[in-house]
Amino acid sequence: MGRLSREDSWKVNSWFALFFLPFIWFMLIFGPILDTSLGNFGDISALVSIPLCFRLFFHRVPNRLRRLVWILAGISALALTSAILMDSNILNVASRAILRPIKAVLFLLGTYSAVEYTFSKLSDAGTPTQKFNFLASLIYSCILFHGLIMIYEFMDPVFRDFVYSFTTAKDQLEFYKLYRMAGLTGAGGAQVSVIQSLGFVIGLYLVGQGRWTGFYLMGNLLLIFSIIVTGRSGFISVVISVVIYGWQLINNLQVNKRIVNLIVKYTLIVLLVTSVSVWVLPNLVQNENFGYAWQTFDVFFGDKVTDSDRGGDETISTLSDMFILPESFSHLIFGRASYLEINTYYSVFTDIGYMHIIWAYGVIGLLLHLFFYGAVIAYLFGVFRRNSLMRSPALLGLILVSLILFFNVKELFFFARMSFQITMAIFIAVLLCEKQSMAKIRL
Repeated sequence: MGRLSREDSWKVNSWFALFFLPFIWFMLIFGPILDTSLGNFGDISALVSIPLCFRLFFHRVPNRLRRLVWILAGISALALTSAILMDSNILNVASRAILRPIKAVLFLLGTYSAVEYTFSKLSDAGTPTQKFNFLASLIYSCILFHGLIMIYEFMDPVFRDFVYSFTTAKDQLEFYKLYRMAGLTGAGGAQVSVIQSLGFVIGLYLVGQGRWTGFYLMGNLLLIFSIIVTGRSGFISVVISVVIYGWQLINNLQVNKRIVNLIVKYTLIVLLVTSVSVWVLPNLVQNENFGYAWQTFDVFFGDKVTDSDRGGDETISTLSDMFILPESFSHLIFGRASYLEINTYYSVFTDIGYMHIIWAYGVIGLLLHLFFYGAVIAYLFGVFRRNSLMRSPALLGLILVSLILFFNVKELFFFARMSFQITMAIFIAVLLCEKQSMAKIRL
């Protein structure tokens, strides 16, 4: 898609909305969990979702989203049943498995409300693709801003300690806090790394739309640096997305013959990478913690990282020993809610997200989880095949949701904070924009 002209571009209805929307989206995605006596009730992103959900009393929720809500309700009901039957003496431990799908409902409906509100503030003259791109750029800007916070934390330990002082990040990253930045989150390195990489994928999509190319390329370079200072998992997303969009670029070259534009874009990429490298690398060499951060990537270069190097990692070999299933048949099929805390309350040590789901919700619960994400993927794939106007946005949604399915092998990424809001926002935006595009086609 070519560069949009000023005459046919979307317009925001008010200056208030233009400044208010980025704030709402940032708090919805990256609102921190405050380290207070309130516990999980100090989750700012959840608190932002509540008034957004109240808006839905005046707006009809699409049937497709209603079905997803019913799936989440089924998962919660399954956990509640197993908790009553088998964990009645430790309901406080089992409660997280019960509340987790309910919290996902809150984020799903809150995200839908935020997408609908964003689109309501855009001019009706805008095309569905233009509206989708505006939302994608909003989400991208939020992820980029969070990346800048992480980079500044790495460069300035005083600022890092100040942020950690009022968030739960200090509990999650106490050992790694010198070289693994958590931003405003309380999540571990892999979670944050993948979240930042989702922004990189969105940036590649926006580059392909032909608008603000230099901004998104420079932003993606900063996102790569934010991935370096938190973990290596996000680089898998970077490589996969570069391959997919690189192939798409070559395909466009064969079909559209846009040789001049491609040469300009690649030249710009080289200039940006060179200029940033010349400016950043000397400063990084002087930062002693960057050496520890870079050790995270030793596995890619064939160097064995021992426990004495940085607390032990060897992720691939470790994960291969974590496929641990319940021995009881009833536990395997129906799960036990309290076992969502297997690494803390029980002595069953596995990081694999699929294993966590089986232990807590059983095979039935795992199928419900997969049915939720499968329904999203099936819809996006259908849009990709049938609607040429929404093919690129649908492809973006397919990539993001598929990455969540993939990374759930590493940790529990299903319904996880931040990544869930990002992926569902893209999915919901495709849903609403395709509905608008089909209505225009009928007219």
